Amino acid sequence: MSNQASNQSEYIFRAKASNGNLFKILVEVLQSNLKIACFNFRSDGIFLRQMDYKRLTLIDVRLHAKNFTEFYTNSNVFVGLTLTHLQKLLKTVKKKDTICFCITRNKPNELAIQVVPKEGRRKTTSYITIQRIQNIVIEIPQGYRSEINVPASEFLKIHKDVLSIGKDVVLSTNTGKIVFETNAGGIIKRKIEYGDLDDFSALTYKEDFESEQFVKICKICNMCSSVNLKTMDTLPLMISFNIGTLGQMNILLKSKSQVVN
Repeated sequence: MSNQASNQSEYIFRAKASNGNLFKILVEVLQSNLKIACFNFRSDGIFLRQMDYKRLTLIDVRLHAKNFTEFYTNSNVFVGLTLTHLQKLLKTVKKKDTICFCITRNKPNELAIQVVPKEGRRKTTSYITIQRIQNIVIEIPQGYRSEINVPASEFLKIHKDVLSIGKDVVLSTNTGKIVFETNAGGIIKRKIEYGDLDDFSALTYKEDFESEQFVKICKICNMCSSVNLKTMDTLPLMISFNIGTLGQMNILLKSKSQVVN
């Protein structure tokens, strides 16, 4: 019997990847923003698009089937997982561990997670109960006009420098530069500029955010080499980046004025 036939007889879903640590970091970011994640397992990959309970942050994840070492599903399946439990199961996953997610026909209400270290002499299998939750279709905003690419290492430094000062962050952009400003009650202030420092053209975007919104996504820098910051005066801030070699992720943050409106 071929491997494909064996998969079709035993599994509802099965996906295997050699970079298990990416899933650990991804779940840590998700867990900081969501309580329960509703993943969509499809023939072309694993997808998630969901807002946090405050409706301030939209998470959009796309992991493409072609980027896994093995990928199989026999249907379009929605899988709800409690992220605090999932994070516990992935806590000890290392950078070069191989990870496999599967749902078997004889246990359709459980997601099995198998982790094998690089040396391949040990396999740990964990299980988490699947919750059947309703998926709400959310559209990603279109029409962003400004985009600035920032290396992940620089974004992390900016993140640390800004968030060590105040609870609010003012983010502004022009054609070649992005600026972060924070103010701790007028006593201490900090301004960080990145991009073309000689660009003094008029601002195209300026919005005020809660610093907590950036705290919750700080670990994205461990998944990518750079982030794209996309702005438009009537739209949420969009932060786009690659999840290693597996796919892409967009995080959209509403500013204070957008929450009020």
